[in-house]
Amino acid sequence: MAEDITRQQIKDINSAVAYSIACDESKDKGDIEQIALFCRYVNSAGPQEELIELTPLKDQTRGEDICEAVLNCLRAKGIKTTHLVSVATDGAPNMTGTHKGFVALLQKSLDRKLLTFHCILHQEALCAQTFPPECTEVMDVVIQIVNKIMAKSLNHRQFRLLLDELESAYSDLLLHNKVRWLSKGEVLKRFVACLEEVKTFLGSKGLTFPELEQPEWLEKLHFMVDMTAHLNTLNTALQGKGRTALHMLEDVLAFERKLTVLARDLQKGTLSHFPNLREFK
Repeated sequence: MAEDITRQQIKDINSAVAYSIACDESKDKGDIEQIALFCRYVNSAGPQEELIELTPLKDQTRGEDICEAVLNCLRAKGIKTTHLVSVATDGAPNMTGTHKGFVALLQKSLDRKLLTFHCILHQEALCAQTFPPECTEVMDVVIQIVNKIMAKSLNHRQFRLLLDELESAYSDLLLHNKVRWLSKGEVLKRFVACLEEVKTFLGSKGLTFPELEQPEWLEKLHFMVDMTAHLNTLNTALQGKGRTALHMLEDVLAFERKLTVLARDLQKGTLSHFPNLREFK
């Protein structure tokens, strides 16, 4: 059945008037770089997006390595490149470098220009990292505290036991992972929910973080929880099958307009869109 689906998939791609590829590089749990290759095309059932291959790169991740892996994959599956018209990437230097990037080398191999795009999701994720320094410092302190608790297995076990004894709503903290775009908001949300337990545990270990007693720092922390929640909502809305560029652009433009509403909400102090900050105040 799997082979039949793959054959049908390749047949549809080759019979399409044109198709595009999306290429994303990420690292798995075993520290092996993986290239995810997607094809987008239109058939009788409408627009399609299919994962073609997940290819490991066991050595380097230069533009030429990625280009070779992608072309080898397309050849091995019998996918023609004559009607490949565009390529989307995550915008990393090894993908978009002028001379040695994957896109430049792919165009050189095919001996023609392609339409090139920087994935809107990656752009949004990069923009979401541009918090002002005072907010970034809050996140740094949270990550430092979480690491103090979770880096050592004994501390981690004792903290989980404390949460259980205090009948906390959660059984553990979460680790921040930059690869997972939504993790920053989830880490902050869980940290605030377990804040009193965190203070108790740090005190029992003789660890002091004066920020946890500073109203101004705590105010920024609760603001970050609400703001990252808004960003996560946008990020989730941009994902999923069937999302066209027009739909995603509308979501981004709507969020830009929403930012003026959020700013006005903060200036007036009503905090209708900042429930955690309102509860803290």
